[in-house]
Amino acid sequence: MEKKYSTIFLISMAIIMCILKFYSNVLTLFIVLSTVPIYIISKKSPSTGLLTYIIVFLFILSTDYYHSIIFLFFYGVIGVFPGMFSHYLNKNILISIINGVILAISINGMNMTLRTSILSIQYSNGILLQGLILLFSIVCSFVTLVICNYIYDTLYKIENISN
Repeated sequence: MEKKYSTIFLISMAIIMCILKFYSNVLTLFIVLSTVPIYIISKKSPSTGLLTYIIVFLFILSTDYYHSIIFLFFYGVIGVFPGMFSHYLNKNILISIINGVILAISINGMNMTLRTSILSIQYSNGILLQGLILLFSIVCSFVTLVICNYIYDTLYKIENISN
């Protein structure tokens, strides 16, 4: 029976990978929406969340290199680190600031090393641009954290009601 489920899983993964390979818009949507489950898993168990982050990165890498780098340094960071910090802290502002700094560093790292632009702006070392990237990162982290917390709390209430 277990072999039957693993075969179904492998076939479904192959179908999903083919769909993602030929329709890049679906891949982008998949990457954006993967932030929420990674957050939820990371909030429940930080080590499992980090492992999930790596597995999703490898899955995306098997379909498209460019999108996998964007996930690794942007969408994944938005999902995994707030979830890990939320496991230990309960202060949204502090978590957003810490994650905003991590996200700004990863955006700058992408811009400097890979010449990949997330914000579609020409990269420079100007203090104004760095401040804007940091502000964008903190605001993006806060908005994502609020949305993910709402989804997590809703799922938690549903789980408690059903038990």
